[in-house]
Amino acid sequence: MDTLFLTVKDMSVKLGVSEKTVYRMINDNKIPYGIKIGGQWRFNREKIEKWVSGQSTEDNTPADSSITVSEIICDSTIMYRLCGANRDEILNQILTILGRFTTEEKINIKKNLLFKESIISSSLSGVAVMVADYDQQVNHSKTVFAVAYLDTPLDFKAIDGKKTDIAILIIPANKTEQLILTTRLNGLLNSDEFVKTLRSAPTRSTLIQRIREFENKLFIK
Repeated sequence: MDTLFLTVKDMSVKLGVSEKTVYRMINDNKIPYGIKIGGQWRFNREKIEKWVSGQSTEDNTPADSSITVSEIICDSTIMYRLCGANRDEILNQILTILGRFTTEEKINIKKNLLFKESIISSSLSGVAVMVADYDQQVNHSKTVFAVAYLDTPLDFKAIDGKKTDIAILIIPANKTEQLILTTRLNGLLNSDEFVKTLRSAPTRSTLIQRIREFENKLFIK
């Protein structure tokens, strides 16, 4: 018995669907970690176990498809004059101030973020938008959103060469909210007027109000 891989039949049992449905999901790219070996689909057992566990967690955490940045920031943490010598220290500071994750969870989040940042920096025009993958082993039912104004601009290895003075961190509770919030935030950051407002480091209430105004202006209902 192959202990490293699952077959289509194994997947049908694990997911509680027919083999025909598994093949349809494969064709629709809805099942990850699959490769063809000798013309037959095989799935990495360890990764699938984690994926299925993440799917179960997500199913128990209802996703809000109408979520907006202005709504999520109402429950967010906004940090001013955050100190740190580099990206690593800034992440440590943010995760510590958030104070809602275990030591192991913080390590998992940080590893995930730094790995993604090592491929390409999320910072552009001085604003870093670091988004953790939703399937990290983190026990939280609500998406975590944080905005940090750095005390001193730092080199985050941005592809435009500009130093970073604002770091935004998103730790999504599920994939739906991850995709929606990332897209909406990127849309806001494409607005020079919004970036100017963000850079002014307004008070919490003013920032929430301005984000709401920009979302109503830029996006259809």
